[in-house]
Amino acid sequence: MSNPNERSNADNVNNFEELIAVCIDLGPAYNPSNPAITVPSMTASLAATRAAMQTVNTQEALHEDTVNVKDDSFAPLKSVAQRVMAFANASALTMNQKADIRSIVLKLTGRRATAPVVDPANPGATNSSSQLGFDQRIENLDRLIQLLSTMPAYNPNEPDLNVAGLTGLHSTLVAVNSAEATAKQPLATARTVRNELLYRNPTGLTYLAMAVKNYVKSVFGNNSPEHKRVTAIKFVKRRI
Repeated sequence: MSNPNERSNADNVNNFEELIAVCIDLGPAYNPSNPAITVPSMTASLAATRAAMQTVNTQEALHEDTVNVKDDSFAPLKSVAQRVMAFANASALTMNQKADIRSIVLKLTGRRATAPVVDPANPGATNSSSQLGFDQRIENLDRLIQLLSTMPAYNPNEPDLNVAGLTGLHSTLVAVNSAEATAKQPLATARTVRNELLYRNPTGLTYLAMAVKNYVKSVFGNNSPEHKRVTAIKFVKRRI
């Protein structure tokens, strides 16, 4: 489902193009002294806004790609953690060592080591112990690796379960997490530029449209067909 804000952005741009067409059709009578709402100036503003929207689309696609890579990279972590626990249970590790491993594995798999803690101030709610945020999972995987490194009896033959394999997985997760965070920045900048061109008072398209409507009203009158034509073209404003 498309974002309502994205739909309103596109509608505003398309409607501004229609508004320019009406102003052109009004002919010489449309002759504003405000340079920002002359036809050439509005045409340039429209082109800049369309270019900014295309940049947003490009950056969104690039960011989404890093999100998909990140999700795919993190997907096996829960299963790997469960397999680590299974191997530990099948090994010569002590009960205390297995308990220490289990406490971290539970965090990596989103399970509780103890019963939920009831908040006395809010009996209907409990304090969450889930640590399934990406940063938290990376940190807990590192804690697990460091713990297993101190246990000689933890020595699986399976390459993805031994300390070296887990360290490689950790490095991959750090890299994809960083790549996704980095990709957010040009996307945020592109959205800011687009929003400024659409919604900044008084230079954004939505404010220029209001100025056009007021100018047409001043020239032709409130009840004129010309004023009704421009007022029929709707724009949605947003705070930025």
